[in-house]
Amino acid sequence: MRVIRAIQIAGIRNMEKKSCTYTNEASSKPSTVMAFPAGDIRSPAKDVQRVRNHNHKWAKGGVPASGKERCTHLGGLEACTDCWDKPANPRSIRFCGHHDHVSGTRSVFCKDINSARKRARGNVLDRAAASDSSAGEEEIREASAAPDPDADITYSYDAARGPGGGSQILSMAVAQALERFEHKETEKLVKEYEFVDARDGYMADADDDGFELSLPCCGIFDDKPGTFQYEQTPVYTTSNGCPVMDPESSQRIGQNGPLLLQDFHLIDLLAHFDRERIPERVVHAKGAGAYGEFEVTDDISDLTSIDMLSEVGKKTKCIARFSTVGGEKGSPDSARDPRGFSVKFYTDEGNWDWVFNNTPIFFLRDPSKFPIFIHTQKRNPQTNLKDATMFWDYLSTHQESAHQVMHLFSDRGTPYSYRHMNGYSGHTYKFTRPDGKFNYIQVHCKTDQGSKTFTNAEAGQMASENPDHHTQDLFDSIEKGDYPSWTCYVQVLSPEQAEKFRWNIFDLTKVWPQNDVPLRRFGKFALSRNPENYFAEIEQAAFSPSHMVPGVEPSADPVLQSRLFSYPDTHRHRLGVNYQQIPVNQPLRAFNPYQRDGMMAVNGNYGANPSYPSSFRNMTYKPVKPSQEHEKWAGAAVAQQLPVTDEDFVQPNGLWEVLGRQNGQQDNFVNNVAGHLCAAREPVRRRTYEMFRRINKGLGARIERETEKLAPRPASQAAGVAQARL
Repeated sequence: MRVIRAIQIAGIRNMEKKSCTYTNEASSKPSTVMAFPAGDIRSPAKDVQRVRNHNHKWAKGGVPASGKERCTHLGGLEACTDCWDKPANPRSIRFCGHHDHVSGTRSVFCKDINSARKRARGNVLDRAAASDSSAGEEEIREASAAPDPDADITYSYDAARGPGGGSQILSMAVAQALERFEHKETEKLVKEYEFVDARDGYMADADDDGFELSLPCCGIFDDKPGTFQYEQTPVYTTSNGCPVMDPESSQRIGQNGPLLLQDFHLIDLLAHFDRERIPERVVHAKGAGAYGEFEVTDDISDLTSIDMLSEVGKKTKCIARFSTVGGEKGSPDSARDPRGFSVKFYTDEGNWDWVFNNTPIFFLRDPSKFPIFIHTQKRNPQTNLKDATMFWDYLSTHQESAHQVMHLFSDRGTPYSYRHMNGYSGHTYKFTRPDGKFNYIQVHCKTDQGSKTFTNAEAGQMASENPDHHTQDLFDSIEKGDYPSWTCYVQVLSPEQAEKFRWNIFDLTKVWPQNDVPLRRFGKFALSRNPENYFAEIEQAAFSPSHMVPGVEPSADPVLQSRLFSYPDTHRHRLGVNYQQIPVNQPLRAFNPYQRDGMMAVNGNYGANPSYPSSFRNMTYKPVKPSQEHEKWAGAAVAQQLPVTDEDFVQPNGLWEVLGRQNGQQDNFVNNVAGHLCAAREPVRRRTYEMFRRINKGLGARIERETEKLAPRPASQAAGVAQARL
């Protein structure tokens, strides 16, 4: 038996996991997960009908579906996982030994155990025919007619060593023992050895040249114990799996005596509770997200070699997260604030992250100002209150922010929901081609639901009635099948055009006017499935502009350059150095055995694979040709800010004029600014009025007039007014 079990384990360890076809419990219609393994939480809702339990995530093997023919890979004697429905026992995986599912040494394990079992029973029945004992015949018939619970499981062992000659009783005993052994050992083996897709991590053996297999580890994308996959009535246990009689009782001495330190369940429960909260994001703390799919709608292969965009109709799975910027996790969704707009695409060449905002520009163009600016948008260090003086003091002394202020205090600063806002890259990127040529680009994502906003009064009312309005709106719309979508466009400038462009294309406070740089459509994405667990799938999602794929590169935009470092660094602080091993962040294919160890290395740590470029381990290095034309920079090292000039107020004035063509929007803007600015100290207010006058003289005058009506009067002035009334 030890030999048999060793061979079985060896066979399993060399089996490759393929895409799995399985049957929806509700519809009995087979569905194919094409980009992800069966049960992967990133798969869109349209592939599989949602059910409230998680048994469908086991979706491997089972009993023949009605109307299905048996798999012909082994002559119809058994079926592979592609040919079966969900089993009664979700962990009873049905293995197939046909060539498509094996590699290397697995090919020696393709013999059909059913044939061996038939031969064993044939020996028994032949001897029974020669026997005069009717009782023996009845006993034999009863044994041979008994249902075989594992008749469809293929084992791989040397059939020649199976049941052979001997007496009738011995033959019967061998046949029955064989059945019991197969059933018992299979169940145990299946529970102990389940499969991890090579895309989800590596624990390859030293003799596994393909690096295509992993030993078991826990995760939420595959069918492994310890996560979402539970039995119908699971047994409650401690974290180490020990059954607990009563989760709400504690061990103590007598009725009123002290508690016992040996009560591991209590200590374990409290210790884990004490550590439930991880550091929240320093910005974009409050957010919501969902899974979906991107589809290429228009050919842009003349612009880029990105595999995800290589052909019209190509689809890529994705996850999106939307958020406010300055608020904490408990802050209202409808607050006046920019919004984060991030999407992670699981491409065949790595994860590509879009880390966008709902405005095409930002408050600054020098990255060293970012931490300082964010401090002014947070809370006063003494009072721990939001501080209008601090807020406007920074903006009025850093007037390159004027353009973003115009966006923020218009009704665009209070979108109705995440579904009704656009997304913009803001930064300039490069699309590259195989010949090394490139273009500068910016990406726009326009909501297909139509742009919709709150007024200031409506946003305030919603904050009091439902501070989680945006989160609920997104979840509820997807839950009822109203899937939000966005159409994606790109603006393109050649290097020659960029040199002659009116504005610095690396300036994050400027837009590329669409009259000068038209939009070009290239794709669309829709969100079609809510997460099963917010913390695991949204809170732990890690987006970074440095997560790129071949065909796209960063530009010299200084704020973008700083974000390339800052975003992964904050993920390492918040989630740990191995944050890429968290299932929602795992790429489809990643093999980097030179990054080892570290806190919470849970993907097997690449097993025995060398941790250096070894002459004993072959590795493929795919050539990726970067763009060359502008990679040679020359100049002295300098440390200076770009000065604010009249050019910085041209585009803000253009937006003011646009608001004038929209009914009531200029009035709303003035009132929104006045209602916030009035709480600032007088010197800060005066400086802010001058900033708005640089945008438009009439605008500055209107804001001053409305703000001073609302501003508190100085004590001396108030006393003088009171004396005059007397």
